[in-house]
Amino acid sequence: MSAEQSPKHDSVLTDAWQKFADYDLNSIKQQKSFNRLQFWILLLGGLATVLALVHTQLVKISSIFPASHWVEIILRYTVIVAPVTVSILMTITNLFKPGNKWLPLRRAAEEIKSGIYRYRTLSNLPPSKEEGTEDSNSGVQRKDILREKLSQVGSWLMETDVSKMALGEYKGSLPPYMDESPEADKDDGFSPLTPDRYLEVRLGDQVNYYTKRTKKMERQLKLCQWLIVIFGGIGTFLAAIGLQLWVALTVTLVGIFTTFLEYRQVDNNLMIYNQAKYSLIHIKGWWSDLPDVQKKDPGNIRQMVDSTEKVLQSELSRWVQNMQKALEDLWAKQKEVKNG
Repeated sequence: MSAEQSPKHDSVLTDAWQKFADYDLNSIKQQKSFNRLQFWILLLGGLATVLALVHTQLVKISSIFPASHWVEIILRYTVIVAPVTVSILMTITNLFKPGNKWLPLRRAAEEIKSGIYRYRTLSNLPPSKEEGTEDSNSGVQRKDILREKLSQVGSWLMETDVSKMALGEYKGSLPPYMDESPEADKDDGFSPLTPDRYLEVRLGDQVNYYTKRTKKMERQLKLCQWLIVIFGGIGTFLAAIGLQLWVALTVTLVGIFTTFLEYRQVDNNLMIYNQAKYSLIHIKGWWSDLPDVQKKDPGNIRQMVDSTEKVLQSELSRWVQNMQKALEDLWAKQKEVKNG
């Protein structure tokens, strides 16, 4: 094989990995920015409630802390500054919209990754009826399909809020290192994939990813649900013994943990990931049960790849849809609080 034809010199594959790396890099940055903003909004919102309650109590015992006392002065101004800061952070979130950029970038990156693995696994197979049979060189035809995929994803992305930002460029080696994809990182990213190798670096890697994510999400879900129950019970107890003033604190804490679960869509995403995981396991089982002769059948290879990518595409679409709805609800609540 000549240098021009070697996997490392496949221009369309290099372009695809570069696009994936660019979108992945920017998606991670926007997601971190969004999560940081939401963390501080929730934290300062809760802190503002605590400080307001403490200040109210100090006012009642003004003989100990008169209005001129430094503790009372600090609390008085902090009670003013905290909600103002929360309002500023909400304005920043609404102005720069990191959530509206993170989700399209993640979707674009995952769609390109899907195209890359299809290309690497199916390039050496004869074209399917849907792809046409006029061009006997399936590798050339697959290049055109992947190139068209890059163009379509890029055009769609520029119709979103991503068009209003300067995309950072990934400058590292290709394919980029992926923290949660250890199997994929053992792959050079360019060599053609046999069906078994595809199962290992694509399907198997996604199953491992879903396993790790669902365990983490279940821990988050259980912790937040327990905290909601505990603080809800404490609030009921405080109201029963006449400490209604401090009930507001427990209500705020319950609201913080509820909001976290809602905007992260922990419950729904846990279900989506589990469904995708077991669909992939079913596909792997179907392939493993095939006789060796049938595993060489291009139709079966194509069916295995198509089924896997359809499962991943369905999971991605449902995840994006859920997250978009969650962000819309979150912004509506924050707008109500800000104007309220």
